[in-house]
Amino acid sequence: MKDAEPRSLPRGPRVHAIDLLRLIASIQMIAGHTIGALLAPEHATGAFYDGWTVARGLTAVAFLFAAGAAFALVAVDAPKERARRRIVRAAGLIVLGYALHPPAAALGGDPALAASAWRELFAVDVLGCIGVTLLVLEALVRLPRFALSAGVLAVVVFLVSPLAASIAPEGPLLPFANYLTRRAGSLFPLAPYAGFLLAGAALGGVAFRGRFVPARVAAAAAVTLSVGALAWTRTSPPADAYYAWPALSFMRLGAVLALTAALALATVGVTRLPRVITVLAGQSLFLYVSHLLVLYVGGVGLVRWIGPTLSVPEALGAALTMISLSAGGALVFARRPRSLGGASRPITRR
Repeated sequence: MKDAEPRSLPRGPRVHAIDLLRLIASIQMIAGHTIGALLAPEHATGAFYDGWTVARGLTAVAFLFAAGAAFALVAVDAPKERARRRIVRAAGLIVLGYALHPPAAALGGDPALAASAWRELFAVDVLGCIGVTLLVLEALVRLPRFALSAGVLAVVVFLVSPLAASIAPEGPLLPFANYLTRRAGSLFPLAPYAGFLLAGAALGGVAFRGRFVPARVAAAAAVTLSVGALAWTRTSPPADAYYAWPALSFMRLGAVLALTAALALATVGVTRLPRVITVLAGQSLFLYVSHLLVLYVGGVGLVRWIGPTLSVPEALGAALTMISLSAGGALVFARRPRSLGGASRPITRR
């Protein structure tokens, strides 16, 4: 007989790895946006900067992968439980993504600026990508072989990305076409970025369950990197759409999987992470929105106030300050009354 109240299983290394992955990605996200926005162009050169840029490119992949894994950990065993809450949250992410770039310039008298503002409104950012993909996962999780379905769909998304990137959005279909291509200003079209979230869901439904989690994730990383390396040597990136190159997607996913395996291995035997880590990992949305508002909001954001004028030490100091302020705000936000949605719970597999 099924229990009326399913019990949460003890948190294992798999969950600790996801918490740590999200926290690392949050720190890199804030640092990357701050340094990228405020560092003077003459300092944005050199081997070290190039290496940092490559690492920065893995931030969104880590977030998307972690979001998919987190979905699987809480939804696979009881897909109908709290489904409505998950659907509302996914829809809220889509709305919030649009709200972060309102068409303020459309209120002016310049037709060119107004047209640009409306195009920017319909651009798809990471929140829109996550929201739509989570809705897709809500449908997939009701299938008998969820992990297999999510994994196959992830591969399909990677493979069709060059074709999707060639679409030229225009006319009344522009808001929908923006979910497939970057050509009209979208930063995170579903192809290929939904593939990382789908891959996280597939691994969350298989590799993060039971024993030998680090070995399973490491094996997945090895296979993914091998596929990426083979594709890298046998194929070429699509013209003007390097982001959509399947080889790049497999290599990025493999790198994030390797980091996740290392985190899982490092936390074997750890029963509980410090609360500050789990709280901040659970407040990644607050960290994302809060630092973007400080950097870019209206005419008073740091980008308008300071601009790309800082030296390397000054930009690093600004990044550390932004991380500290965002983290402090997230900790305060997490302590709000439960009636206002506070005290978010860490991820547990049911």
